[in-house]
Amino acid sequence: MTAVTTIDANDMINVTKRLTQIMQIEFEMIKGMKLTKLHTLYDEKMKLASILEDYKATIANNPHIIKDIPKDEMAQMKSAVKQFEEMIDRDGKEIIKAKKVHQIIMNSIKSALVKRAESSVGYNKQGELDKNKKKVFHVPPISISESY
Repeated sequence: MTAVTTIDANDMINVTKRLTQIMQIEFEMIKGMKLTKLHTLYDEKMKLASILEDYKATIANNPHIIKDIPKDEMAQMKSAVKQFEEMIDRDGKEIIKAKKVHQIIMNSIKSALVKRAESSVGYNKQGELDKNKKKVFHVPPISISESY
């Protein structure tokens, strides 16, 4: 196995910037509830993430190659990495918010279904109306905006 002596800093910068850009697009799609289009960038995102992981492993195994990167490229790389990390942080926070909203919606739906089931007419095993159930023949429709 030959030792790696250089790394293409410009390529690493461009990969990092494009990955950040894709994450920004995904973030906007999530905010705009355009979830069906999220898959369109998945393959490119995974490929770029893999390339970035390869660069990271190369640098970890050959830390001396960092010294050979010109200062201006190193500054660009640090800036691109900082923007990438900020996007990851923002993405993570938005995912946590989305999970909380999803849980609230699911709990509201569950509560509405339980309420509806409790107020509906039921039959016992003999096919007779259950005397313990209310005789409600019209149940209003469920709305997600209902609050209990």
